[in-house]
Amino acid sequence: MKLLLILLIFCSLFHYYSSHINFHINLFNKLTDTIGVIYQDVFEEIKYRRSSINQYREQINNKIHYSLEKFRKDRLEESFLAIKELNNRVYKFQELYKQSLQSLEKQKLDLIEFNEVLKKYELS
Repeated sequence: MKLLLILLIFCSLFHYYSSHINFHINLFNKLTDTIGVIYQDVFEEIKYRRSSINQYREQINNKIHYSLEKFRKDRLEESFLAIKELNNRVYKFQELYKQSLQSLEKQKLDLIEFNEVLKKYELS
């Protein structure tokens, strides 16, 4: 009878502790499932934010590239206009130089003619 009573107590304690352990195991499983869901949500949020950051970075890079291209194009146009203006000035200078040479040539001829007149005058 004592043995039966001990066996009954042992079975009762075993049942109590096993159900208690099952309760904690179920609680642990629910907790890990909840942590898994939270982890998945956080992972999705990180993935979305990385995607947003990459899109924003690409937009900024495109704007920078466009601005640099526009700046280069504007600078190229300015350089072209400056070179054109410089060429015009060089052409005008060349024209003035030619005119000066022609004027000097004329003055030279005038001096030669004047010299000849002076020689004729001295001879007479």
